[in-house]
Amino acid sequence: MIRLFVHIMLIVGVNILLGVSYCMTVQRDRLPDRWETLGTLFLIGHSEHHNNVFLGSSYSFSFSRCAGAHQRFEYALQEPFHNLSTPGSGVLPAKLFLEQYFARGNTARDVIYFADAPFFYSRLGNENWGTLEHQPFEIGFLFSCIRNRVEFFRLFRYVRRKFSLQWVVDQPLKLPCGTRISAEVVKRRKRSPAGQFTARRNAGYYDEGIRETRLRHYVSQLESLVLTAQEHGARITIAVLPILYEHEPGDRLFLAYLQKLTGETGANFANFTGAMQDPRYFHDMTHMNERGAAHFAREYLAPQLLHQNPDPHDSHAVKHPDSAGQPIR
Repeated sequence: MIRLFVHIMLIVGVNILLGVSYCMTVQRDRLPDRWETLGTLFLIGHSEHHNNVFLGSSYSFSFSRCAGAHQRFEYALQEPFHNLSTPGSGVLPAKLFLEQYFARGNTARDVIYFADAPFFYSRLGNENWGTLEHQPFEIGFLFSCIRNRVEFFRLFRYVRRKFSLQWVVDQPLKLPCGTRISAEVVKRRKRSPAGQFTARRNAGYYDEGIRETRLRHYVSQLESLVLTAQEHGARITIAVLPILYEHEPGDRLFLAYLQKLTGETGANFANFTGAMQDPRYFHDMTHMNERGAAHFAREYLAPQLLHQNPDPHDSHAVKHPDSAGQPIR
């Protein structure tokens, strides 16, 4: 009986080693750009320094939705930025990505987490993290997900996808750029009978309702993110981006908790809700388009966040995305 058990364990061990070797071989040479992948771990190198590291969901991922958008944002910001924002991801994945970033010997001057209210009231995008399966396979990252109680179903899909044709073929992500929502669509959605459109949207995003206990749990995850950045010598800012909806459910409580956390930890807090209400700047009701992202970087983010306490020796040249002229400093 003992011999049979040993044989079974050896077979299981060999198969696990073969599986891990296969996964590492398939993904070994992949070096996608931000706008080509949802696999954020692909973008985290080793022993690198980035002035600006961004974390968040699809709201801040839209700054890099295509090569042109990313370049225009950098030009407007007048500094490069490393965008680790991931669609469909809340504060728990952001914390895991930042831990991976620093564990690989990287450094940062500024870490900015763009907080979205819906992800502080639901397991969706956190323990129930749909885009986890797009991350490359790494044993350490898998164990981090297990320790943080990511749902088994999501962990299973994370591993299973690595043995699919979809993963082997690896088609680059392609999102539209240069689009904008019309003013008429905005009016219709805001004035829909009994707020039907908004109600349908909120039913999906706030599937567990507005529960303060859930909010406190994810604010504690955010506190861990803040402390991780500070322990590695980075300035940390919590920012809330503008959207075309008048407000998010639970906004007042959400913003109060963020202000309390930043006051206690010494992190910066920037509330940009309502700062941009022109539909020309948005791809839809919640995501900025290429023009809007550049406007936000130039008019709001650069002066209020990244140029605080500037270091004259800490500058990087950023070329205009539409010209071959001299870089701007």
